[in-house]
Amino acid sequence: MRIDAECINAFVMEMNKYAVRFGMKNTKFVNPHGLNEIGHYSCAKDIARMTMCATAYKKLMEFWGQTTYSVAVGGNHARTISGASTYKGGNMTSVGNYYHILGGKSGMVKVSNVRHENLCLVVKSKVDDAWLVGCILGNKNNPEASTTGNRGVPFKEMLDWLEDYRQDPSTVAQPVQATHCSAWVVPPFVPTAYADVDLEMVGKSSTTQTYPASTTKLMTAMVVLDNLSLDETVTVHSEDIRSGSGDIFYAGDTLNVGDALLAMLLPSSNTLAVTFARVAGEKILNTMKVSRSSRV
Repeated sequence: MRIDAECINAFVMEMNKYAVRFGMKNTKFVNPHGLNEIGHYSCAKDIARMTMCATAYKKLMEFWGQTTYSVAVGGNHARTISGASTYKGGNMTSVGNYYHILGGKSGMVKVSNVRHENLCLVVKSKVDDAWLVGCILGNKNNPEASTTGNRGVPFKEMLDWLEDYRQDPSTVAQPVQATHCSAWVVPPFVPTAYADVDLEMVGKSSTTQTYPASTTKLMTAMVVLDNLSLDETVTVHSEDIRSGSGDIFYAGDTLNVGDALLAMLLPSSNTLAVTFARVAGEKILNTMKVSRSSRV
């Protein structure tokens, strides 16, 4: 078996190849989960672009549509895990009461005892059938005062600004509480065809490099969907286990890929992001080896 680190590195390299293909010019990934690490960065415009490109994945859109999840875990600790999405439902009513949320990803990092909350979403417009995509990064909250945050409030501010801009492009910039933001209309064709087009309609410090946190897992999910089938089984290794967000998993836990994607995306499991990187990374390495052999 290949060394786990080699497989994970191959997976992360693939994430960065996707970033280049998607036109994410201020992004570098060094891990599959988004926990703070030197050299791991992105920006609001790039995360919004990544979210737009994710709409090309029909299965991902199906996963996004779920407000709650229930997944079966096998192994010595066989059980069923259930919960709610981090980007839909109760904590997101400030957006969801006004816009229909199609899907997205939230994230949070703590810097100097301050929560930096991130959110990327695809929603339906209030005024027509258009899909809107956007990202806020760096919505700051005192962690002692709030455990759930209010990232939906600045996201709605950004969406309202975007809707005003669509009606009148001369509209003045409107206040958005988050430090960075970027939003536009999702193109009506395959989003990945727009890598070299600047689609941003409204933005604020949108190309400033900062912490992407768990929004990273959207890229992880796309690479997984392109390299693993949904009915395959993945097994958690002790080396995969990470602290932070997501349900608790144990070494030896088994899940099919579809369930593991739900558990990685909706409750934002850091452990499963690493499991995926190791398993899919090995396949990526094997494919590269076969490709090199065929050219000899």
